[in-house]
Amino acid sequence: MLTKKSTLNLRVLLIAASFAFLTYCHACYASQESPSKWTREAIARWLRHQESIVRSIECTFESKPLLTRPENIPLIDQVCRQLGKKNRYIYTEQIVKANSFVVHWLRKGAKERWDTFELTDTDSRDIPRTPSRSRAFDGHLVRDLELHDKGPIGSIETIEGAHWHSTNLPDPYSFLYEFQATPYSKIVAEGSNFDMSVVVRDGRELIQVSVDHPSLDSKSFVLLFDDKHRLIERQYISQISPDPAPRLCERHVFSNYKKYKDESGELIWFPQNAVYHHYMGNLSDGTPVEYTANTMTIREIRFNVDIPDEEFLIEFPPGTEIWDGVAGLGWVQAMGEIAQDEGLSDLLEGTAPSRTKLSEASAKREKQNAGVSADDQVVPASDKPQIYSNKLANTRSWWPFAGLFVPLVFLLGGMIWWSRRKKAS
Repeated sequence: MLTKKSTLNLRVLLIAASFAFLTYCHACYASQESPSKWTREAIARWLRHQESIVRSIECTFESKPLLTRPENIPLIDQVCRQLGKKNRYIYTEQIVKANSFVVHWLRKGAKERWDTFELTDTDSRDIPRTPSRSRAFDGHLVRDLELHDKGPIGSIETIEGAHWHSTNLPDPYSFLYEFQATPYSKIVAEGSNFDMSVVVRDGRELIQVSVDHPSLDSKSFVLLFDDKHRLIERQYISQISPDPAPRLCERHVFSNYKKYKDESGELIWFPQNAVYHHYMGNLSDGTPVEYTANTMTIREIRFNVDIPDEEFLIEFPPGTEIWDGVAGLGWVQAMGEIAQDEGLSDLLEGTAPSRTKLSEASAKREKQNAGVSADDQVVPASDKPQIYSNKLANTRSWWPFAGLFVPLVFLLGGMIWWSRRKKAS
């Protein structure tokens, strides 16, 4: 039979065990959420994981530069005089209009395609119309087609000739995953002058990472992540002639993140808005001077969709003037006699079905997915990575809880068994 003293001891033990369990759970939760627990290796693993699960993307987005702010014009003139620059970097209404468009964009592996439409075509159902420009990379060659009043003009170039891997194209994949064909996970893992610290902005902790590019001289980055591992801001620092030293060239701000989850519940966070601030130089006191900001807004985006390889080829209409930068034939005409010349014929014979059919198929897919929210998208995933030094990312690690909870259950069960046996005796 239990005495009053043994009952009191049992209660004290239960209270102490419960308090220890709750304290341990809170400590595990806090350590998982705090950016101060991050390590360089963990951040690189997290970025590498995100890059690996995004195998293809189909996206429609708007791209529009902003007018140069009037108060910045005299500052721009001042920097131009200091550096002897002739370009005033002034974005007028005419320049803004000429550089505003809607893009239907595809990515699969390294392959990529841009179909550009006028921004006035604000309805995504306009996509089946012929784009003003198409540019596609099939993994080997870059094909380009532009429609002009005097007729279509195209080109076929190598990767080097098209500067495909030496230009930081502002596409959705480069928002988060790569810089000029180099994954950000590789930059973080292998770059020199790495530094990491915790900063506070608007009352919340952010992790700030500074690192040089591992293979490109005079290029470095500052990355800011929130407590959900989402990239909030990226600063791109480089030295561009005639700049005397590396400076802030671009600042990328990402917002309005939306979550896309797969069948296992793993989430892909992706921003719906991106603003690329562009700076043309520094004042004498080091203050960067902005000349425009390019705003990009996601209309529709789908991850890991089936995209035929033919979509990354371009069919040149008959009569297109084509610049052959591969076989060295110079200017030729598509589908004419010279198009069958040795060299260029090999480049043209693998062209895609008509762009009208491809656009209609794309529009059909968009119609089928109309009204489907981001949370309903299914994105295949790979093994879950580790974002912290000892904790699993994107999901709570319940093993520490189980490691304490199971012994606690056995302890309580043993105490109940002991009390009943005592009572029976």
